[in-house]
Amino acid sequence: MAAEGHPNMHNDPPPSLPTLQDILASLGQPRPPSPTNDKPYVARSTSTAPPYMSIDVLRGKPHTYFDDIESFLYVLVLFFFSYKGPLEEEALKRARVQGFVQSIGGGRLPHVTSWPDIFESWASGSFTGMSNRKFSDLSPRFAHLFLEECYLPLRTRWAHGSDDLTILRAILKLIVFAWMLFPENDRKVNHRQFGDVLRKWLKECADEESRYVYPFDD
Repeated sequence: MAAEGHPNMHNDPPPSLPTLQDILASLGQPRPPSPTNDKPYVARSTSTAPPYMSIDVLRGKPHTYFDDIESFLYVLVLFFFSYKGPLEEEALKRARVQGFVQSIGGGRLPHVTSWPDIFESWASGSFTGMSNRKFSDLSPRFAHLFLEECYLPLRTRWAHGSDDLTILRAILKLIVFAWMLFPENDRKVNHRQFGDVLRKWLKECADEESRYVYPFDD
């Protein structure tokens, strides 16, 4: 089955997977700016869940706990594309007063943003089309290309043109570590493996915690 969005999936032998270090290094390289069009997407299904659904569930296969882990991956990745970076200290304090709850009818909060174009095929079209694109994005052949496509939208949201890329680098590490688990394990990632990745990330980024704004004592 050919995957949408990435041609010639069958024509060439699959390359060896790049290392995590290779991917992280390549994401930092300058590349020509891509036009962005952060418009909201309307899924042509009856649910807002498809972007978070696993490939096999989208294809109507029986649900397994592997599907839960894959879904969590999508939740994790899409979280960082849903916001315009971390809140400033005063905005965090106001949010706490409101109980971190958005009032109904209040409209979109200023720090919330739409997903970039790279996720359009996760959120609209047929379930078959969505599953094919995700299958491609998580394949050994194209996983690193998907991560490269993520770089500029992430930088726009989490670096804001600043020379301090500490938070951006930490986010990139987390996404790369988590994403590459799946092509390396034929998408059969268990809870322990995913937990190990999170613990590895927390350990590597432990010294950067002081850079994050959390103006509360509890």
